[in-house]
Amino acid sequence: AGLPPAAAGAPNVLLIVLDTVRALNWSLHGYARETTPRLDGWARTGTRFTTALATASWTLPSHASLFTGRFAHELSADWMRPLDRRWPTLAETLAARGYATAGFTANLGYTSRETGVHRGFARYEDYPISVRWTLNCSGLGRTITRSRSVQRLLRRGLGLAGSVKDADQVNAAFLRWLDRRPARRPFFAFLNYIDVHDHLISPTFAGKFGADWGKQPDHRPGARWTEAEARWRVDRYDESLARLDAKVGALLDSLAARGLTEATLVIVTADHGEEFGEHGVISHGHTLYRPSVHVPLVFVRPGQVPAGRAVEMPVSLRDLPATIMDLVGGGEPHPFPGRSLAALWRDPQAADPARPIASTIRRVANQVPWYPASVGDLHAVVLGDLRYIVNVGSRREELYRMTADPLERHDLSATPEGAAALPRFRRVLAALLGTPAAAGRRAQGE
Repeated sequence: AGLPPAAAGAPNVLLIVLDTVRALNWSLHGYARETTPRLDGWARTGTRFTTALATASWTLPSHASLFTGRFAHELSADWMRPLDRRWPTLAETLAARGYATAGFTANLGYTSRETGVHRGFARYEDYPISVRWTLNCSGLGRTITRSRSVQRLLRRGLGLAGSVKDADQVNAAFLRWLDRRPARRPFFAFLNYIDVHDHLISPTFAGKFGADWGKQPDHRPGARWTEAEARWRVDRYDESLARLDAKVGALLDSLAARGLTEATLVIVTADHGEEFGEHGVISHGHTLYRPSVHVPLVFVRPGQVPAGRAVEMPVSLRDLPATIMDLVGGGEPHPFPGRSLAALWRDPQAADPARPIASTIRRVANQVPWYPASVGDLHAVVLGDLRYIVNVGSRREELYRMTADPLERHDLSATPEGAAALPRFRRVLAALLGTPAAAGRRAQGE
C-alpha cells in the first residue's frame, strides 16, 4: 500500500529460472531428444538468444548477477558469503516504480533468504520455519533426506523427497499469490525451479529416454566417470527436463487462462548448465566450460517482442536487468550497468563483437582435487568468436572457437593463432578485474 503508483500501461514481468538447465539439452537448440516440446512451441512466439552465457556455473553468483546486472567477480556472493547490499536489485528497482514483487524459489540451499537474493521482494517464499525444512536447508540435512535409501524408507519413491519443492508446488504458490495481488498494480515475479538439478521425476516421464532410476551406477568417489555412468546421468537429466517442460507449460497456460498473456513480459532462462564428463567433470560449479554456462534465454510478449526471432550473437545474462528496465518503459534512468538485449532484435547492426562477456567462479574447497576449481579461481572471457579460460591457481590458459567447437574440445592456445590472441584477452580480463595483465600465463614451463 505504501508503494508509489506504477506508470500507466506498465507490463507485468515474469522471470522463470530453470535451475541447472543447459541449452545443449533443449530440443529447440537442436538436441536430438524432444525434451522441451511445450517450451519450444512457446519460445517460437517470441525471441530467443541461441548463445546466452551465465556469469557463473553455479546458483548463487549467477542469480546475484541476474538481479544486479553485475558480473560475478564484482559481487560478494560466494560459497560461504551472501549477496551484500552494495548494489541495488531488480526487485528493489521495480518496487520503487510501483510493482508488486514476489519470489517463489525451490533452490533452498542457494536462493533462500539467507543468501541475500530475496532483497526487494515484498513476498518471498522459500521454506517455512520448521524442523523439516530447516534440516533440508543444511548440507547434512540434504545429504540425509535426498539419499536413495532414506527416500525408499520414507516410501517417497522416484526421487521426490518430502522436503524438496517440485514444480507443482512452485506453480501453486505463485498462482495463489497472483490471484490475491492488488489488481491495480503490475507485478514482478521470480520463479526458480530445481526439478532438473535434483532429478525430480514422476511415473509419466520415468523411462521416457531409457533411464533406469533403480540402478544407479556404483561410481567410486574421486574417480573419473565412465561413458556408461555419464550416459545414465544424461538419461535421467533429460527425463527430469521433459517433466519440468510440461509443468512450466502448464503454468503458462494458467497465465493465459487469466487473460494475462498480452500484458506480461515472460523471460525463461537458467542460472547455469551442467556437465556430463565432456572434460572429465560431472555436475556444475567446478569449471567454466561451455556446457556449464551456456543456457537458454527467451523473451515473449505479444506485440512488444518479435515472434520467431533467433539472435545468434553471444550475450551475457548480466544484461538481463537492463533489458527488463528497457522493456517495462517509462524512460526513467535505472541503476543497472550493461545494455538492453532488445537492441539486438531491434537492430542486428547494434551488436558489438568487441564487448567482452565474462564468467567467473571462485576456488572450491573440499572437492575432487583434479577439478579445475579445486586449483584456483577461474575466469572466462568471450571476444568475437573466441572464448578464453584461465585458471588463476595453475595459470593455465585455454582458447576455444565458439561456433566450430561448442563442446570446447580443441584448445587453440598453443597454436600460432591462439598465441597471437592471448595478450588481448589478458588485457581485457585485467581491465575487468582491475589486476595486472600478466596474471594469466601458460603453465608450460613458466
